[in-house]
Amino acid sequence: MRSLGVILLALFGILALVQSGSISLGNRNWYDQLLLRQNIFIHGNQWQPRPSFNLTYPARGSRNSSKVINFIQIRDLTRYQNGGSPILLSGGIGFKHVNILLKSQTSNGLNVTAEIWGR
Repeated sequence: MRSLGVILLALFGILALVQSGSISLGNRNWYDQLLLRQNIFIHGNQWQPRPSFNLTYPARGSRNSSKVINFIQIRDLTRYQNGGSPILLSGGIGFKHVNILLKSQTSNGLNVTAEIWGR
């Protein structure tokens, strides 16, 4: 019975992550370091109706980070937060890597600031 509750909680968390424009995952403490801050701006147009961006930490080709991720914040800076949806693909809190897909809504672009904190 307890495992069913954990599964339902995880499913609701994933649904909330997919539906929202801005998210915060984990807890940031005073001793955490900023591992990544990235501003992503992509225009939406008729030739690319749903632009997307794959946010990866650490960047491909760089050495693996020895820092463990404690906090991820993605802020949608578009008006009325209708720019897009973040989807966690792999890694995240408690890992040394994260891969997040940022998908815009139809005919809208992306205007997002992403921060990853850890120690």
